[in-house]
Amino acid sequence: MPRGCMTNTGYRLRGHQFTDEAGRYALETVVPGLYPGRTRHLHVKVQAPNQPVLTTQLYFPGQPSNATDGSSTRIC
Repeated sequence: MPRGCMTNTGYRLRGHQFTDEAGRYALETVVPGLYPGRTRHLHVKVQAPNQPVLTTQLYFPGQPSNATDGSSTRIC
C-alpha cells in the first residue's frame, strides 16, 4: 500500500503471528500512515489457547498525537 494508506479492500497487510514455546514473539512492520483524528497505530487481536479474542491497538512510542488520539477507548 503506497504511503501507508489504510484500506479494508482485499484485506491487505494482515497476517498471523504465533509465539514460541516461551511465549516470545518479534514483530517487524512498516510505520502506518496518518489519518484524521488518529495517531499512528496497529490493530491487533490476541488470543491465548482456549480463551476469547482480545481486540486492541498498539501505539508507536514518541508520537506527539498519542495523548490526544481520537479513539476514546483505545480499543477497536
